[in-house]
Parts: sequence; structure tokens; C-alpha cells
Amino acid sequence: MNLLDSIRNLREIVSKFVFAGVLLGFAGCAGDKPTPRFENISADQSNLSFTNRVEQTPDFNIVNYLYFYDGGGVSIGDVNGDGRPDIYLTANMGTNRLYLNEGNFKFRDITERAGVGGSGDWTTGTTMADINGDGLLDIYVSNVHYRTKKGRNQLFINNGDSTFTEKAEEYGLAFRGYSKQAAFFDMDRDGDLDMYLVNHSVHNKDTFKPRDQQQSASPKAGDRLYRNDGETFTDVTEEAGIHNTALGYGLDLAVSDLNGDHYPDLYITNDFHENDYLYLNQGDGTFRDVLPQSTGHTSRASMGSDIADINNDLRPDIAVVDMLPYTEEGLKTAISSEPYELYSIQRDYGYHPQLIRNTLQLNLFQDSSAVPFFADIAPMAGVQATDWSWSALLFDMNNDGSKDLYVSNGIYRRPNNMDYLAMVKRDEMQQSLKGGMTEENISVIDSMPQLKIPNRAYQNEDAFYFSDKTEEWGLDIPSYSNGAAYGDLDNDGDLDIVVNNINSEAALYRNLTREQDSSSYLALKLEGEGPNTRGVGSKAIVYAGERRQVAELFPSRGYQSSVDPRLFFGLGEANHADSLVIIWPAGKKTFMKEVPANQQLTVVEQEAGNEVIEQQDDPKPLKKRSTPLPAKFRHRENDFDEFKVQPFMPYQLSAMGPPLAVADVNGDGMQDLYVGGAARQAGALFLQGEAGHFEYGENTTFQKHALGEDVAAAFFDADGDGHPDLYTASGGDERSRDDGRLADRLYFNDGEGNFSPAASGALPEVSANGSVVVPIDFNSDGRMDLFVGSRSVPGSYGEIPSQYLLENQGDGTFRDVTSTVSPALRSIGMVSAAGKADITGDGRMELVVAGDWMPVTVFQAKDGKLERYESFKSPAGLWQSLHMADVDGDGDVDILAGNMGLNTPFDVSETEPLVMYAADFTGQGNADPIIGYTRENKVFPVAPRDRLLKSIGILRNRFPTYESYANKSLTDIFGEQQLQRVLHRRVTSLASVYFENTGNGTFKIHSLPAAMQSAPIFAFYTGDLNQDGRSDIVAGGNLYDVRPVFGGRYDASYGWFLAGRPGGISGSSPVSLRIRGEIRDIEGISAGQGFSSVVVGINDKAPLFLQPARK
Repeated sequence: MNLLDSIRNLREIVSKFVFAGVLLGFAGCAGDKPTPRFENISADQSNLSFTNRVEQTPDFNIVNYLYFYDGGGVSIGDVNGDGRPDIYLTANMGTNRLYLNEGNFKFRDITERAGVGGSGDWTTGTTMADINGDGLLDIYVSNVHYRTKKGRNQLFINNGDSTFTEKAEEYGLAFRGYSKQAAFFDMDRDGDLDMYLVNHSVHNKDTFKPRDQQQSASPKAGDRLYRNDGETFTDVTEEAGIHNTALGYGLDLAVSDLNGDHYPDLYITNDFHENDYLYLNQGDGTFRDVLPQSTGHTSRASMGSDIADINNDLRPDIAVVDMLPYTEEGLKTAISSEPYELYSIQRDYGYHPQLIRNTLQLNLFQDSSAVPFFADIAPMAGVQATDWSWSALLFDMNNDGSKDLYVSNGIYRRPNNMDYLAMVKRDEMQQSLKGGMTEENISVIDSMPQLKIPNRAYQNEDAFYFSDKTEEWGLDIPSYSNGAAYGDLDNDGDLDIVVNNINSEAALYRNLTREQDSSSYLALKLEGEGPNTRGVGSKAIVYAGERRQVAELFPSRGYQSSVDPRLFFGLGEANHADSLVIIWPAGKKTFMKEVPANQQLTVVEQEAGNEVIEQQDDPKPLKKRSTPLPAKFRHRENDFDEFKVQPFMPYQLSAMGPPLAVADVNGDGMQDLYVGGAARQAGALFLQGEAGHFEYGENTTFQKHALGEDVAAAFFDADGDGHPDLYTASGGDERSRDDGRLADRLYFNDGEGNFSPAASGALPEVSANGSVVVPIDFNSDGRMDLFVGSRSVPGSYGEIPSQYLLENQGDGTFRDVTSTVSPALRSIGMVSAAGKADITGDGRMELVVAGDWMPVTVFQAKDGKLERYESFKSPAGLWQSLHMADVDGDGDVDILAGNMGLNTPFDVSETEPLVMYAADFTGQGNADPIIGYTRENKVFPVAPRDRLLKSIGILRNRFPTYESYANKSLTDIFGEQQLQRVLHRRVTSLASVYFENTGNGTFKIHSLPAAMQSAPIFAFYTGDLNQDGRSDIVAGGNLYDVRPVFGGRYDASYGWFLAGRPGGISGSSPVSLRIRGEIRDIEGISAGQGFSSVVVGINDKAPLFLQPARK
């Protein structure tokens, strides 16, 4: 079955895939409000009376041209040299317009005199650049050559007298195809501007093949790279390594030096299933696409993009917008997530993971081959959903020194409305459309829903959180917006906005920041040497007080648009910049000190020097050690899709290994290592030898139990002979609840590292989806007992599994005493983690447990029993890990608790919890977890209508349409009485935290730093790793197999190192450990002379060994 056939068999599918398959197959408070930050200047005031009017015809419409409503672009620049930025707007079906800026937000249309109206064919993007090096801004326009449209791209050369001459053919840039946008940049740093051209594609059977089967170049689709050879441009696409097949549904591009080597790199957004491209410039005229290495995932229908430094660490970050609705009605009536089945098919066909939402990729580090690595933080930043979005612009909207985010959005008609798609799929409609679009049946397009929505503005609060300022800043006017650009149109020091709208006047927003507050700014106008007269590609760094900022001059940004070709810096309250550094494209540098604020500074490259700026290396507190394990060993996760069995579970539970266990098993003074195996892979024992290298121990015994999946392991002395024995807990959701392969195992050590299985009956029957094992002498009899935790009942997520307290009988056998010693422990919840420590200071070990849909809970030993310690309070979470350590160095034990993190679709709190109702809703005999999120005091289902009705068919008659399902709470769907009768659990916090022990058995909760909230934390380790006398923290996690509606793939962590500070971790900044994958366990291991390495267990990979970097 090919990809297209597979897609058509799926009921839930990305909107544009469905649309292509269905349609193309046949062809506040009362009182005074503060003045908004932006003022909407009407066309009557500005004379900017431009409307991008589009009208469908039977020959050209959204049915036969999917990009019909993608709109026009905007370019801003001073074309007549009077110091005021002018505006050029493109019209899809009409005349493009050039408006001269006459000051005070008055503009004059000079289109006819200037000769830049265009061909009148389908026009898309525009960019301004001095292409011929004469000091004047020229205009490049992209056009479409498809069906009835016969456009070619146009180049308007500025004559210096406000007139232009079209010379695209002469310069070799008159491409005929499906063009969207171009960017001019000096790719080879030879002093002139080269050009990258983004082209989209059109659907045909070849574009749905496996990725590696689409290799041939496309004459109209596929991007192009042109080298500037002086008098003309040469197409160097193929020799430069640029993808140019029909798979390339290109929509936008952004240019930036992503890895700090001073060569401009490229990020290309692609619609539909094709990967985005992240091209690293190799410095020799070629590019290398490193997107799969650099990112964990991307947006699904990647639209507009921008690159800028959002956290002021001098690394450029990437924003890409998609189509995810933000209203409850939109989420349920549009296709807002794709089914996991489609995700799996795409992965099998060689495509990178994609999610239907915006992405905000934080640039964390680069590896030894100069590849930058990114982490998507859009959900925790609050910018993941802006509906059908086009332009993404990162710029300082309020001059506070941080880059904010502006998004243009809206589509004139909504082809992703599920009720509309259902109507079009009906047999009678298919029959009427069989012959293609005609005057008689074009009304099918008119029935497509319409909805104007406001563009969105987000203020950057701290890079990890952006607050929605759309309404407060006066930008909440509903529209159908596409291209957008910013520029200082009145030269007052703040950035104004121009937006190209469909079928309504273009929007002009005046920024009033300079009028409203005392914030400062610094503007830079660059004068480059040679043909690159504007210094395109230059990088400026401004230092003011404790703040540093960087900006790069690459005007093509957002979507089909280019911005004011000057650099702007908001300085907040500073009255000067302490220093300014400009790095010019050819490598020269300009240094300036004590630069007064509130001015436009002209900087000339000819006056720059050749000083060398040494690039600062990123801190590396721990370094990777060449693996000391046998070369061929790695954890090998088996492929099992739990979602096919449990359609409502939020994430899969069968990839929770490998567990690690450390002990000196053969008495030679060196610690050895056990690494648990996946299903059908035996765990392995490694004995440490000289120089810290490991060899296989005697593993025959473990091979006999290879069918089970190790999820937890612990060495402890089970039989009192002084040798560390081994307990392994089995788990995974692949087996049924009574399957013997879920049975835990106990292995006795003969003292020389040889292990034999315990006799039958040594353990009670513990057959569950295990999660954790903790040796603990709960009854203080000198024998080590066991707590064995379980996180779920196989095949029945949401049902509460049994937990086990096993008492050591002193002869190598254990008895289940849970019901008598700790009845409350038996059904405490879905336990995923546990630990022991004397946290109350009474000299006895407490047991601490945590898990899904439950709080962290402490059990205290008392009179031979384990009783809940009621003084310990914790929010309910989706807890994944626990670690006991003295984090703050005050002599008592604190608790580190890893949660799901804040990089999720859900804003969870005590008043707006996640809610789970678990019962046999489908009649299949197992629990079905119906999960909801709280908005405005109502709990709405996470599951989309199709998923719910497919499994619970009785609901189909009640919700015949998607509209009837929208805005329905779980109470509306199931009824209050039914929900009251079933198991009900809540989650009130998703933050990973540490519980500070404040003495006397009381604790204070502290959230871990924001960076560590970007992914689930599955493991911690603590120790003095940087030899400063304080305890440091190593943490790691990630979770890949997650339902798209529950956030999709969580992959933003590369492991974290958090240095201890006096009194704890306050003020400490996490440092990435550069580990890719799903970290499941972290242990320390010594080599006879104290601390030596940290061992990291990574799912489906070999364990990784880290060593402290020497001071």
C-alpha cells in the first residue's frame, strides 16, 4: 500500500491532505482604557488604499489551486533615498502598488510612473535589495506560472528617479514556475548578493511517495539557488546541494548564521508532508541539510518563519507558524491534530516528525561538526496556536530589549472545516464535481466557511513565556491577513507594521511606544563596501548594562515579505549602549563604545578593522567518554503500538527502559553495571576491569528471561550473605494482565558475579506493568524488604494497579504484606517512581511514591506499618521520577520530582486541572481513560469527535456533525450522573520541582528552572560533579510516543546539568548535556578511587558515560 492509499484509509487526516484527496481527485473592565501601543491608521488618513482582491473562477480557484487564498506580500525600504521607508504591496490578481512615504504617515501611490505594477498574473512574494550594487533598492517580485496564469518572476531595477526598469530576463532571474518568495544574501561572502528562491508544488501521485523515491528535479516546483556572477545570475541549485524535487511545497524562508561560522545559513518551510530544510552553509558554495539532526520535530504545515535571538544568548532561534486553532470551537471543527497512524506512516516513509502547531525552536548548542541543535518551546511559551497563520515576525515591539512575536493569520475560506469536508465527500456532491469546476457547481466553494480573526501579538516576558497582547496593544482587528512587514515608517525609533489583507484594505499600524514611555532605542543604517551596499548579512551586537542583544541584517522575513533594511535595538531605560560590535559579511569588524541612545547611527564598512573576535565555547561541565562497554551492545526497543489497543491513552508506556543498577557484584572493589533489556532482549551484566572498561559478565541466566521487558532494577542483599543480589521488575503494555512474562525476577549472587534465579515461590505473584523497585527495611529488622510499584494495568490505562510491599523472610523468600502493613499503599495510584530517605529526621527511612494522576506521597514507618505522612503536601501531577538528595546543603534530605513539564498544550492549575474519567466506556472489558482539560469552569474532551465516536458508537446519533460536538463539555457528552459513578482523577500541576526540606517534617515547593520544564524528566542524579563542594544535579527525559492531541512528541531535552549554589539551586542556569534521545535512568559509578562517571540509560541506544570536565 502506498502512502496515498494509506492516507485515504484514515478517517482523521490533516486538512489539506483531505482537501486534496476529496476535491483535487476530480479536479475587560468598564471605564477608560489605556491608549493602545499601536494605532490603526486608516487609508483615508494615509492614502494607503490598497486591497488584494481575489475572485474565484471555474478555471482558477481553491479547488484546482490550493494556494488560492495564500495572499500577497509586503516589502519596506527607502527606494528614493529621502530617508523615509516606502511600501510595496503585491496583489494576487491585480496591480502591485508602490507607495512613497511623504512623512507623518502620508503615502503617495507612484505605481504607474514607477512602472512596478507587475504582470497582472498571480503574484505572491516581494523583496527589496540592491541587486546591482548601485546604492539603490531594487524590487524582486515572485509570480506563478500554472493553469491559466502565465507569470514569470520580475526584477524591477531602480533607475534613481523613482522609476524602475524590469530586467529579470537580463539578470537570469525570470523563473517560470510556482514561486513564493526570494531572499538576497551573500552566500559565498564574495561581496555581492546571491539569491535563494522558494517555490511551492502542486499535488500529484508522485508527491506522495516515500521520500527517498522522489529524486528528480522539477522544472516548476523545487527551490532554486542563484549565484551572482556580476552581470547575471547562474542557477547553481544542484551543485550546491539544494533539494529541488516536486516534494518541495515551499512557503517561506529565513536566512541567518545559525552556527556562528559567519556564513549565512537557510531555513526553508514546507507545507504538507515534506520536511522543512535547514541548510548549513559549508563555505564552499554548497549547503548541507541538517534538519533531522538539528530538530526533534517541526511544524506540520509550515507557513511563515523568522529567525532572531529570543533569549539574548546571542544564538539565533527559529519561529515557524502553522494552522492550529486556539478556540474550543476551532479545535473541534477543524482538523487540529493528525492521527497517530498517519504519523507512523510518515515516519516509515522517511519523513521527519511533524506536529500541527507553531514551533519556537530555541538554539541550544552546536556539536563538533558545527550542527546547531534546537528545542521547540512553543507550547510552554504560549505561542503554539494562532489559527491559520502566515507571517511570523520576531522584533522588539515595545523597545524593552527582547524580541516579541507578531503573527498574521486568517484564511478567506476554510477548507479544513470538517463538516464542509464531510459534505463534499457525499456521493451526490462527488458526482456533480466529476467533470471539474463549472459555473453551475462553483457554489461548492461558496459554501466553504468564512471566519475573520485578529492577528496576534505576543510580548516576550522571558523567552520561555510570551504574553498575548493582541487586544491590549490595539491589534485585535479581525481580518484575512497574509504578508506582513515591520519598519520605522516615521523614523521615531519604534517599529510600525504593514499587513497585506485579502479583500479588505491593507492595515497600517503606527507604533506609539516612543510617545507613551521613556524607552530608548538605537537604529543602525549600514553602508557596505562593494556591491553589497546595504551590508546585508551583517551582524550587530549591542551591550547595555547587563543586557546583550544581537541582530542580523537579512530583510526577507515573515511570509512573502521583506522588512526595513536597518537594524533596530530597544534599550529599555538605558540612555546609551556600553558597546557596539558590528561584524560585516566579509569578516571586518566595527567596535564602538559609549554609544548614545535614541539615534540612527550610520556605520560604514570601509572604516571597519580586521580585529579577530574569538567565539566563546559553550560550557561543558560533563564530557562524553568513549563507551567503555562492548561495542555492539545497546538497548533495543521493540516496536509496539499501544494506541491500537488503547485509543484514549495519552502516551505509550512500553518504552520505559533501560533501567540501570550499580554494585560491586564480584567483590573486586570496582563497581559493576546491569543494563535492563527491552522485550525479547535480555538484560546484561557488565563487570568493570582495569582503566574503567567493562566486559560482559556471566549473562546466561538473564538470557533465559529475555521475553520480559526490564523497567526497573536494583541490587540489594536479599538473602543476608553479604553479596548484592538483583531484582528486576517487568513491565510494558504489550502483555495481557495475566501474562507470565510480566512476572518480576529475583537473582541470587554467589559472590563472584554469577547469578541464578530464585526458586519458584521465593516471590509472591507480582505480575503487572511494573515501574519501580525500592529496597527498604521498613520494619527495621535488619533485612532489606522491597517496594515494587506499578503504573498501569496492561490494556487498561486509568484503572488503578496494585502496589506491593514485600517483606524479606530472611531465607531469600518474600511475602506480600501490603494489605496488613500499608493498606493505603496498595491502591495509592498509578505509580511511576519511588524512593527512600529519612526526610522527617526520625532516624527511619520513609517511602516516597509518585505517578500519573496522583500527588507525590510519603509513607512513614510507624509501629511496624507504613502510614501516609499527612504533613507532606503535593499537587497531583503526571510524575515520572523521584530522587532524594540534600539539594541545598543544609544537612537534611530534599526531594527532586520530575513531572511532565510545562511544554504541553495544557495550562494546568488547581482551578483549571486536567481531568481523567476511567471506566469501560467502550464495552470492551477494560478501562478507557476519557481525558479533559478545563477552560472557563468547563471540562472539555481532549479527544476529537472522530476518535470518540469511533470507539463509542452510541454517541454518533447525538453528535452527527463536528459543529454539534464543538463546545461540548464532558458532562454534556456523558451526563453528570454517569461521570459521578466512575473513577475520577485530576492533575493540578505539570511542573518539575524540588521539595525543600525546611525541617520539622515540613517542605516548601520550588519549580525547577524554566529550561528544565521543556520536557518530561524521567531521571535525576546528584553529586559534586564540578568539585566545588556543593551538590549538582543531572537530569534527563523526553517522551516520543505521545498522542498528537496530548502534545505529540516531547523531545526538547538534551539532558541538563544544574550547578549547586549556596543554599540550593536558586539563580543557577541549566547547561545542556547534548544527549539526544529518551533518557530513562542516570546513575553514578566509581572506579575504585571515588567518583568516576555518570552513566545515562537511553531508550533504544547504548548507555552513555559522562565524566566531569576538569577545572
